[in-house]
Amino acid sequence: MSALNTTIFVNAAASFSADWDLKTLIPDANMRRRMSRIVKMGVATAMKCLETAQVKTPEAIVTSTAYGCLADSEKFLAQAIASDEAMLPPTPFIQSTFNTIGSHIAILTNCHEYNMTFVNRQDSFSSALLDACMLIAEGRKNVLLGLADETTPTLEKIIARMGHKAPELPLYDGAVFFVLSNEKSASTISEITGLDLSNLKAKASDLMQLATR
Repeated sequence: MSALNTTIFVNAAASFSADWDLKTLIPDANMRRRMSRIVKMGVATAMKCLETAQVKTPEAIVTSTAYGCLADSEKFLAQAIASDEAMLPPTPFIQSTFNTIGSHIAILTNCHEYNMTFVNRQDSFSSALLDACMLIAEGRKNVLLGLADETTPTLEKIIARMGHKAPELPLYDGAVFFVLSNEKSASTISEITGLDLSNLKAKASDLMQLATR
């Protein structure tokens, strides 16, 4: 497939805001209490995006993350070291898995369809976007596409020690979600009309030439 033959409509977009009332977006108090910060950001943003697009249950969920749930991963590893790998609580491990956000979204939206998470550092979102576009081209009507990442003091120290962090490019965390569809709606904000996949040896982020209007 060297080009995208199907026009894809972006029917909603949402970026996480600390001003949102999470109780309305994630009504289950027990679920909300167990969520880590990155999971809350991702799930709340996804629900807000679906609400904007007036989609109750998406036909596919495609999420992406560069490094995943770092805080829970660090907590799990710290406990493993402290306890000499004995009597480890399962919660940090369960919440550190990359597909936690997609799983929670599926539960809240009662979605039993395609659910995929891409973890490929800086290429994660472009890979997820490619997958979402292919799903639309195959006939899916509404595909939820998103990205979520968080920063921690440990990550900042590691990146600084490796010499990869430039002062003018600080680390940020947050979540962004989109609803892609093969049908235009009243909430449509843009269109994806081109997808260049001719150079398969290039990075995924370099393969996509998106024309939006």
